[in-house]
Amino acid sequence: MDRTRFFDTHCHYAEAAFDEDIDLCIQRARLAGFAGALVCTCSGLEYEKAGLLAKRLGLSFAAGAFDFSQSPRIDPEKMLAELDAAVVAFAPCAVGEIGIDGKHLKTESESAVRKLFEGALGIALEHNLPVSIHARGAMHVVAPMLKSLACSSLRGVIHAFNGSLEEAALFTRLGFKLGFGSILTNPAAKRTARVFTALKRGSWVLETDAPYMAPYSKRHSPTARSEPLDLTDTLKAAAALRGISIECAAQESCRAALEVFPGLEANNARPS
Repeated sequence: MDRTRFFDTHCHYAEAAFDEDIDLCIQRARLAGFAGALVCTCSGLEYEKAGLLAKRLGLSFAAGAFDFSQSPRIDPEKMLAELDAAVVAFAPCAVGEIGIDGKHLKTESESAVRKLFEGALGIALEHNLPVSIHARGAMHVVAPMLKSLACSSLRGVIHAFNGSLEEAALFTRLGFKLGFGSILTNPAAKRTARVFTALKRGSWVLETDAPYMAPYSKRHSPTARSEPLDLTDTLKAAAALRGISIECAAQESCRAALEVFPGLEANNARPS
């Protein structure tokens, strides 16, 4: 694995869970081939911390607008104004995390969530930035919204993809890559494995969502978190599922990551 190069296309390294040891985590991962990451955010409260962390560690920064809480209290106008200002102030290489979660559908939050997502897509288009989209449980809602923008320059990744092969085909036809993380290491995730195996070459990227989405190997630990180095296990699982070498899987995922997020290469290994 020492010559294998890979990118983490969606993570939250600025979360408090990494306050004590993110430098060590990155150092360990770089020894295994970690080449860079997209540090995503969800609100204006995170932009400065994440932006400074990414710059210091030679990573890439994404400014997002998203509320994952059970009953989000979203002020779309305020969050979109903060996001637009952050694009100017911090020069992120992507807009993310943005999107819709299924638990917000058919609730009093749905209208605000939709408005926030639509506005964030507009900001990404205005600034010609790729996006990292959360669509868990809401792919049937997100897909038509992206389809309406199919003639635009919008591009990006459907983060933590766990949909069907038909949904995968739709998103890839729209020019999006599909993000996969530690779920590939879970032997019980048979549908995801079947979908991943059937994907066209160049349509998928790797991610951790760290510190979230703890890998299957840590399932018995109540305090488990996902870390940059966990991508090595995900990469091995990806290679096994597709019947290719780890080196080939790394090359394929790297190429796809840089196609959709070229800023990953520009910021790689240039810590301040």
